[in-house]
Amino acid sequence: LLCSRGVDLRMGQHAERIEQGRLMLSTGQTLAADLIVWATGAASPPLLGRFDLPRDDHGFLLTDRTLRSVSGSPIFAVGDCGSIEDRDPPKAGVYAVRQGPVLWENLSRLAAGNQKLREYEPQGDFLKLFNTGDGRALLEYRRLTCHARWCWWLKDWIDRRFVARHQAS
Repeated sequence: LLCSRGVDLRMGQHAERIEQGRLMLSTGQTLAADLIVWATGAASPPLLGRFDLPRDDHGFLLTDRTLRSVSGSPIFAVGDCGSIEDRDPPKAGVYAVRQGPVLWENLSRLAAGNQKLREYEPQGDFLKLFNTGDGRALLEYRRLTCHARWCWWLKDWIDRRFVARHQAS
């Protein structure tokens, strides 16, 4: 889909730097471009490096299944700043959103003097929908991949429902 739209997709290479509309790759190749989109994965917040807390190999705060630091301190991490010790899900918003209620419940329990914390159980897989800007969306779920108008309708419906549910009243 990207290549059919004129995107020069480079896999297995990484960008070293950008200088005046030119992208320098790890292979030594230089590419001229009108628009450069540097898409990266999640990165741990630099702030975490200032604390003496256990982190994983990528710098994310290491937590147990209750989302609490494995140090035993009353410090919690959710979303893209934490990494669950024995079953870390991908860094994706759908997981972070579902960690929120567990975090809230655990903080409430601690504030009430209850040390019994709830464990977060990540789902196995999730629906991925990407708006392609042409009235369609790209859908991927398990073994199914589809690029169609109905996928855009589904994405729009899910997004509107999410926003409505999380708006302040």
